Amino acid sequence: DIAYFYSEEKYTFLHLFTGGRYVIGYSLDQLEGMLDPGMSFRVSRGFITSIDAVVESTRYFGNRLVLRLEPEFPQRVLVSRGRVNAFLRWADGIYDETV
Repeated sequence: DIAYFYSEEKYTFLHLFTGGRYVIGYSLDQLEGMLDPGMSFRVSRGFITSIDAVVESTRYFGNRLVLRLEPEFPQRVLVSRGRVNAFLRWADGIYDETV
C-alpha cells in the first residue's frame, strides 16, 4: 500500500497509493535496510520508491533519470547519477544484492 518514502525538512514521510501522507519515526537509511529490495529502491539521498509506483522513467540531464510516479509527487524525482544502472536493472526485475 506504500507508494514511496521521502525526506523533507528533517522529517521522513510515507505516501500511500490512496493518497494518504504520514510522518514516520524512521530515517530513509533505516527504512532501506527494512524494505524488500525487490520491491523498493532508493533512487536518491532523499527518496525511496516502490516498483508499483513507477509509471515511467526517462533520460534527464547529466546521465540521470526522471521518474513519473503514481500517485504523482509534486516535485521532480530524479534517480541519482550513481544509481541509474542499478535502478534500470531493478526496474527490469534483475535485482542484484551486490550493487
